[in-house]
Amino acid sequence: MHLQTIFNSFLKGLPFVMGLFFSSFSHAQKKNLPVTVSAFNQATSMPFSKFFTAPIHPGLAISSEFNYSKAPKRSRLFQTLGGSYYYHRYLNQAITFFSELGYEFRTKPGVEIAALLGVGYMCSFRTATEYSFKNGSYTSSKNGGVGRFTPSFSLETGYYLFPEKQTSPKLFARYQVWVEYPFSPDFIDLMPHTNVHLGIKFLMGSNNQQ
Repeated sequence: MHLQTIFNSFLKGLPFVMGLFFSSFSHAQKKNLPVTVSAFNQATSMPFSKFFTAPIHPGLAISSEFNYSKAPKRSRLFQTLGGSYYYHRYLNQAITFFSELGYEFRTKPGVEIAALLGVGYMCSFRTATEYSFKNGSYTSSKNGGVGRFTPSFSLETGYYLFPEKQTSPKLFARYQVWVEYPFSPDFIDLMPHTNVHLGIKFLMGSNNQQ
């Protein structure tokens, strides 16, 4: 499958999936819909060995969330659901759908720290053509994608732009550790990765007056 076709399929399918998700969350939230968007750098590396790696392998994540806490002020327990895409020039590109259980503590000046434990399902596609030798000649092999589970753990810090308001937008940085399983059952079962995110969270439909 051509890379551009894969990417176009992702762009067409993600709004539909996220639209269904946002609709259900919109009903639960009643007033405002939380939307989190982040750009990230994906790396194949051991957890906490490096904060930033090069070359950059870009990615984009979009999610929403709801609170388990009924009246969150300084701390809250919440659930996310979203999708992401990344492009690794020399290895693969991947689409992931995920959900995370998170805990956030927010200080009065607006600084927040959070931890998130997640699980996801990833479908990855090679970004290079592979060939197999058959009947005396080399032919390109199919690139139909490979599905893997992706448990994750993230640490985050951020800042609410209007600390006194519950509807304030938030800027954040997040360090995410995740593994893909099974990676290669006959060689390596788990392949570790890290994502470094920079993002924003805002409430769709909010005027920040609350």
